[in-house]
Amino acid sequence: IVKNISINTNGTLLTKELVDALVCAGLTRFNLSLNAIEKKLASRIAGASDENGYDVEHVMQMARYIRQKGLDLVIAPIYLQGINEQEIGRIIEFAKEIGAFVGIQNFLSYAGGRKPAKELDFIEFEDRLKELEKRHKIKLLDPDTGIKIEKQKTLAKPFRKGQAVVVEARYPGIGVSDGRLISVPNFDKKRFKVKLVRDKHNVFAGV
Repeated sequence: IVKNISINTNGTLLTKELVDALVCAGLTRFNLSLNAIEKKLASRIAGASDENGYDVEHVMQMARYIRQKGLDLVIAPIYLQGINEQEIGRIIEFAKEIGAFVGIQNFLSYAGGRKPAKELDFIEFEDRLKELEKRHKIKLLDPDTGIKIEKQKTLAKPFRKGQAVVVEARYPGIGVSDGRLISVPNFDKKRFKVKLVRDKHNVFAGV
């Protein structure tokens, strides 16, 4: 039984009309990235060239609207040591004001990814969350967001890397074969054959 359907978004493309449409389609929860409230810093973290490239006020307006609709909202900032530490408290208070959950994420460094800050080890990260819990009177460690993770059996793979499969075009860059989505760049036919170059974790890509 599917109890909740959620979407992860930075909120920049949300509108009231889009929120309404998503709710009508069955969406029950928004997970919203909000890493700063101060305009210039929010834009810098978002990778925008200037503060007009990322409208944090619009994102906050959409957060308020989501809550006004009675939907679950999880505001999920990334804790960036030395960058947005002073903003985390403001984000928590904003979330409390509108009745949203808060799920603070520790920044993790990945090969090939952006490295705007040093990674905190998890013991220190938890210590900082405990300080924030006391200061803002909110549960941050294991917050009661209603999100539960249960281990399930891995889906059987219908395809293997290196296999040739026939794909039907559905959306730009996305085709379907045997009920699975396959990422395929640059196609111009409705039905075509591809060679799979990825099958890890049941995420398929072909060329």
